[in-house]
Amino acid sequence: MSDGEVEKVGYKCPPRSGRIQKGEHRNPNGRRGKNKAPAKVETDAEILARLDNELVEFQGKMITKKEAGLRVLHTLATKGDPRAITAMERVRAAAKAGSEQQRGGVLVVPGTVPLDEWCLAAIRQQAPYRESVPYDGVEGSSASGAKSAESDEVE
Repeated sequence: MSDGEVEKVGYKCPPRSGRIQKGEHRNPNGRRGKNKAPAKVETDAEILARLDNELVEFQGKMITKKEAGLRVLHTLATKGDPRAITAMERVRAAAKAGSEQQRGGVLVVPGTVPLDEWCLAAIRQQAPYRESVPYDGVEGSSASGAKSAESDEVE
């Protein structure tokens, strides 16, 4: 450009003062990135479980904080503190309820009945608890032992 000409400024032609100089960084930190996965927020139950499992020293032994708290509660209850007694009863009831297990049914197997008769009796007894149609001696039943037992009776 010569001295008398006016510099063209406009679309795709920024003024010289606004152009990036050699070695200049206009956006050194870059674009703000996408948000990462949000931090996992612990529930109260998770926090209490973590705190209960921390170890403390008690009379030269390392025990959990939960055990230390139960020892203190037990000591207060044995001294006659009514609130500690009530709390200890609740703790014992919760421990007892947690230890009980659901038990399934019992199938008594008689030793003197032949195997075929026992299979048929077992199929009839279990029929109400199965999803398929109960076995009534009709072909096409879902019980595999029923067909062999039925064929033995027919012969």
